[in-house]
Amino acid sequence: MESLKLQRKYIHVSSDHRFDQEHDEARIKVHMHTPIKNVHSVAVKQFSIANAMENIRSGEQTLRWLEVYQPQNGDEAIGKIFSVDVPIGYYTAADLCTAINAQISAIPNRRCSDDTNETDATITFLASGTFQIEASLSNQGSGSQGNKYFQPLTSPSTLWKRLGFSEQQMVSGKKRKAADQNITEDAMLVDDAEEAVEYQSIPPSLFQMGNGTPTTLTGRFPYTIESDDGIYLCSHELTRGGGTFESSVNQDNLHVVAKPVDILEWIQFDQARYSHVHYNTNTPHFHYMNDVSVSDFEISLKSSAGRTLKINECGHFQIVLMFETISHDEISAQFIKQYNDEGYALAHKKDYVRI
Repeated sequence: MESLKLQRKYIHVSSDHRFDQEHDEARIKVHMHTPIKNVHSVAVKQFSIANAMENIRSGEQTLRWLEVYQPQNGDEAIGKIFSVDVPIGYYTAADLCTAINAQISAIPNRRCSDDTNETDATITFLASGTFQIEASLSNQGSGSQGNKYFQPLTSPSTLWKRLGFSEQQMVSGKKRKAADQNITEDAMLVDDAEEAVEYQSIPPSLFQMGNGTPTTLTGRFPYTIESDDGIYLCSHELTRGGGTFESSVNQDNLHVVAKPVDILEWIQFDQARYSHVHYNTNTPHFHYMNDVSVSDFEISLKSSAGRTLKINECGHFQIVLMFETISHDEISAQFIKQYNDEGYALAHKKDYVRI
């Protein structure tokens, strides 16, 4: 089989050329006055960005948790979901704990029921000397305040994972069946509604708050909130070949499935903060385009949680795209006419007879 004749073309894209008035996201549209024809594949050749992004960003600034109240000598318990949004910015772990504590203190009423014996629990976050986050939990009262329980609620865009809390310490809404409305020890209802839900029994995963004397819930792992792990470069137009997949959880049956995504490349942040991250690989991740023409495409930057970044929260970036095009033998109309004329002349040449 004859091998393809490939040529390479490069496009340099700078975020400085995006239109500020169009949107505030880290994405840019590129129009080619002369389309690139016969595109066989495309890859990210180089990428540069400063490792100076905000670590608390739009859409990734929420801390959600569940509080459950069990009245004194009561058999049933009632729970309620609470959340706080941390202001956007860059925080050290200690500063972030201070900001979270301030937001929690600003919640006007953090009670789960109308029981007059219930009091607001005291929740205080602290960054320890072992680089772990500690949550001090106390059920204040004079002896008739009942019992209170605590449960972190997580999703890809919440903060618990980056604060160092493990899978067993959290409950994820993405790992519960969407149609399951039963509250049992094995399947807890976790949704966006902040409505009260009743418990016939206390699930063992809940962490009991101390009555008077605080108990401490410590993240199992060191916090990673001060440094991002990386970002995704994405483009719907340049990944339409369907060669890149990402795992996810099917909410109907909880199976782990892989579905096509628009990820061009994953950029690892392997440099210290305030240094530049330069991606340049000898083994690029090619996306096959099936011999199409490319005239318009859009590139966006997304966090590891899959959310499109804001340009003012991640900073400027530079991209070099490498296009591989198929070089076909070009046959012009002039060449075809000359070829046909020569064939005609050869076919009508006079015969020469030698005697």
